[in-house]
Amino acid sequence: MSDKTRGLYRKFVVRRTDGSSRRHRRHHECEYFVLDLTHDPLAYPALAAYEEHARADGYRLLADDLLRQLARMRDELMLTGRTWSEPILSISQKQRINKLLRGPETSDA
Repeated sequence: MSDKTRGLYRKFVVRRTDGSSRRHRRHHECEYFVLDLTHDPLAYPALAAYEEHARADGYRLLADDLLRQLARMRDELMLTGRTWSEPILSISQKQRINKLLRGPETSDA
């Protein structure tokens, strides 16, 4: 049965590296949604949406890391010629990616 006909189902077991997913801990029996950033064509727009919300909620460092990941994924798509549908990024996300990739601005003054 293909993933397109299965819907949402338990495919992965996630254990947190900080141990909080162990029995009687805070994250025991939490549900997680795992994205395959290498092969899943839906991961790119999902990550882009997460970046927007992370930034809006004040998680600037996480949002910047997600932008870098989006840039790597975009570059990989262009290099490999994969035929995934064109990723949708907002204009502000594209501008932030370009700014992050340029690095800190230097002043000659």
